[in-house]
Order: sequence, then structure tokens, then C-alpha cells
Amino acid sequence: SIDALIENNRRRVEVLEEMARAIYREWFVNFRYPGHENAALVDSPLGPIPEGWRIADLGSVAEVNRRSRAPGKDEVIRYLDISALGERSVGPMALVKGEEAPGRARRVVEAGDVVWAMVRPNRRAHALLVNPGPDWIASTGLAVLTASAVSSTWLFETTSTQEFTDFLVSQEGGAAYPAVRPKDFQRAPVVVPPEEVDRLFAERV
Repeated sequence: SIDALIENNRRRVEVLEEMARAIYREWFVNFRYPGHENAALVDSPLGPIPEGWRIADLGSVAEVNRRSRAPGKDEVIRYLDISALGERSVGPMALVKGEEAPGRARRVVEAGDVVWAMVRPNRRAHALLVNPGPDWIASTGLAVLTASAVSSTWLFETTSTQEFTDFLVSQEGGAAYPAVRPKDFQRAPVVVPPEEVDRLFAERV
């Protein structure tokens, strides 16, 4: 019976995730958001967008790798590295003693952060951290994106699009070990909605 409950919850999560993606596509790709009937489309470097919306670098609405710290020798951390990330999901994480933690265990993460694997971005390994524990420390192989002028919900869905992945892949360096850098996330072009549309989206999703 417990396994059945787990499976039911997993399916429910999948349905809710697909609903969130569908609302994002409707509002921010097809531009059929509340009030769109009164908004004209204007030209932009990324194609027609609603009047009052803007094109900006991601770094202007979100911080990248805002905080770092080394784990204390006597603490036990839950280490979030590339191997724990799937597409829009976090898998099992290792418990590591601070004195044995790898040198890459440095990134501080908080609720609402979006983490992205910087190695092989075509794998789309990323997730929204809804409720990370205070003992979580992420690898420096991950970019930690913290919303500063937008909602974390919008930030997650925007960085989950294929267009965002394609931009990262176009910036990667290294033939055998393709990877992107934090500054590539900062300069990624995004279509930023008005504050009210973002607020309504965050409430809905």
C-alpha cells in the first residue's frame, strides 16, 4: 500500500508539472496571458513580443552563484553534485563529513534556487530547489541561479525551455568535456514579462 501511495504521488507530480509547463507555454511563448487582448506585439531581437515586455540578460533578473562557503570539518553535509541531477529533478544525494568533503563542495543553495549542471548542458540536468535542507551544499560544477527581479517559478520555467538549452550549448567550450561558465548563464537573453504578469503566473503555478 505504501508503494501504491508513492506511485500515485509520483504520477500526481508529473501531471502538475505538465500543467505548469503548459501554462508557461501559453503565457510566455504563445503570449496568451491575462490581458493579452489589449497588448500589441512589437519587434525585438528575439522576435515579436508584447508591448511592455523586454529583452534582457538573465544576469539582470537573477544572480549566479550568489553565496559560497566551505563545509566545517565537524558538520555532515548533503552533497548535491552533477550525478544527483536529472531533468527537472533531484535524485539521491550523498551524506559527507565536512572533513572528507570534496573541494568542489562550495555552493550555498536556498529555497527557490535553480541549479544547472555546467557540464554537457545538452543533458538538461537542472532542477528547482523547493525545500532544500540547511545541510545542503552544491558542487561548483553547478550554476546556482537565484531570482532577484522575477519569481523563482518564472526563472525555473524559463531556464527549462529548449531555447535556453540551445543557447548554453552554443556557448560551450571543450571538445572532450563540453561545459559552460557562470558568465554564460548571466548573458543568456530572456524575454522578461511585466511584474504583474510574473506575479499572476507565480500564484497560479
